Amino acid sequence: MLKPIPMATVAASVPPDLERIYFEECSRIEFAPQATDCNLRNAWWLAEASFAAYDTFDPTGHGQIDLGPLKTARFSVTPGAAKDTQLLAIENAEFLIVAFRATRLEGFSLPFSNARGFAANWGDIVTDARFLPAVMESDVFVHEGFLKAFRDIEDKLSVVVERALSNGRPVWFCGRAQGLYTFGSPRVGNGRFVNALISSLPNIHRFVHHRDVVTTCSTGGITYFLRCFRLAQFSQ
Repeated sequence: MLKPIPMATVAASVPPDLERIYFEECSRIEFAPQATDCNLRNAWWLAEASFAAYDTFDPTGHGQIDLGPLKTARFSVTPGAAKDTQLLAIENAEFLIVAFRATRLEGFSLPFSNARGFAANWGDIVTDARFLPAVMESDVFVHEGFLKAFRDIEDKLSVVVERALSNGRPVWFCGRAQGLYTFGSPRVGNGRFVNALISSLPNIHRFVHHRDVVTTCSTGGITYFLRCFRLAQFSQ
């Protein structure tokens, strides 16, 4: 049964949404870990994971959002954080999904009113603002802030990924602004970066809204902060 589209409010658009159940249809919409083409069922899973990655976790790994359906389906959910970078690992015996948190919008109460305002997290602003190209390897350039964010969490990420790969499980990466299924991602690398990534990981897809200016950014007139990968565009 289709759910009604929620009202387009700022609060409803700022993850995590504490008012809803995440992965509510996961037992019916099965993930296809061996898919090689753009798969909308997988896109649903990865979009849910990308929003769930914004949750805040206590020292025991317990979060605020409702992930009951995942736990009922015997998935484990493990957060990992380093400085201003956070990932969420969702896995079972068949596959691993790693979702990265993007720029956080944090709420605050407006004085002399019952309204709330939202502002970007300062640490994430610093990461986003470091947009000049950084050398990843010979002739391969990427967004400097994103590269640093990756380096910060690389060791924790490697432990999770290598454990899955050693057991023969495929690994899927996603994020609201970064990942291999991306949602609203800016252009993050030059042509050589794109070619190198596609040659080793061909199953890459970008989901964008045609009015989202972030997805078209080529910061500072640097023409090689690119386009790239297979594009799925939404107009509503």
